[in-house]
Amino acid sequence: MALNSIRRFAGLYRTLLIVPWAFPPIILAFAWKWIFNDVYGFLPSLLTVLGITETNAAPLADPQLAFWVVLGINIWFGAPLFMVNILSALKTIPQEQYEAARVDGATGIQQFLFITVNHIREVIGLLVILRTIWVFNNFDMLYLLTGGGPGNMTTTLPIYAYQTGWNLRLLGSASAITVLLLIFLLIVTGLCFKLLSKWEKERE
Repeated sequence: MALNSIRRFAGLYRTLLIVPWAFPPIILAFAWKWIFNDVYGFLPSLLTVLGITETNAAPLADPQLAFWVVLGINIWFGAPLFMVNILSALKTIPQEQYEAARVDGATGIQQFLFITVNHIREVIGLLVILRTIWVFNNFDMLYLLTGGGPGNMTTTLPIYAYQTGWNLRLLGSASAITVLLLIFLLIVTGLCFKLLSKWEKERE
């Protein structure tokens, strides 16, 4: 919404926000590992210099922080996909509808809920489906960041399947895990597509 309302330097802001998609996941993973490294990392050193922490912290090795750090990186990496597509959808909303709503006395929240959200919800729904599939199949960046640790705090099903198949040599169990993941994703995406179909019928 903010990007859609900006007129000056809009192209620069969009370019900066799409940076996560401009590099391969392996480069981003090593960059974030450098940023969070407790010996020479930028962020732990900065927090220590500012007096926020007494010693350099190791977020990726901390059982209480690792999950949230990885979650934040994953959101940062996936945000450009949502930004580009939702921004494109916002550009297609007729401005006359907002003008008519203001004449009728609609508040900003009402305009957002009944005009903006109503026009972009199909796009958001499709993006949620795609992002859900990608997140559940995410392996490379997460494995390079933490390897599933510390402990099993960041172990996802793809990492668990990899560890089961290649570390424990239980290829049958690893195959069963991936099949169960496929079934789960089929159920989730099926329900999401059903909801999208309902929204499309309501629009018609």
